[in-house]
Formats: sequence, C-alpha cells, structure tokens
Amino acid sequence: MIASIITGKSTTPTALAKELVFTYGEYVVSDFNACIVGHKIALTAREVDIVKGHILTIIERSAKMMNCDTITFNREQAEKEIGLTK
Repeated sequence: MIASIITGKSTTPTALAKELVFTYGEYVVSDFNACIVGHKIALTAREVDIVKGHILTIIERSAKMMNCDTITFNREQAEKEIGLTK
C-alpha cells in the first residue's frame, strides 16, 4: 500500500509522485530517499521504480510546458541521478 505524504491515506503511485514534486520540486530527483524516509513511507522496490518514473515524467512535462529555451531537462541524466539507470 502506498501512503500519501500529505494525508497518510492510501494513494496511487502517480498521486504520490505529484505530491513529492509539488513539495520538493526538482530536489526529489537528487535525493529521493531522503524525501521518502522523512515521511516514513514504506515502498516496495517495484513501487519505488514506478514513483521515480512518474516523477521524471512530471518534471519533464513541466519543463516542456514552461517553454523556456534557457532551461533544458536531460531525462537520461535525471534517470541516472534518481537511480533508475546506471
């Protein structure tokens, strides 16, 4: 069961990813574990990978929607930083 960091009730991986991005912004990519441990959320390895993938998608889409030429989002680098790839 995935718990919300806001309400503590059961939630979906997508909703948890949205809460983490809203609360921590891009910092959640660089220190995902600290964000999760701080809220005492227990996730399986599979759930962690799903939430991490959703986080990257949310940040990538946000960067695209801002349409700012000076800011680029490198998904490959972000996947390495968050721990989805090596």
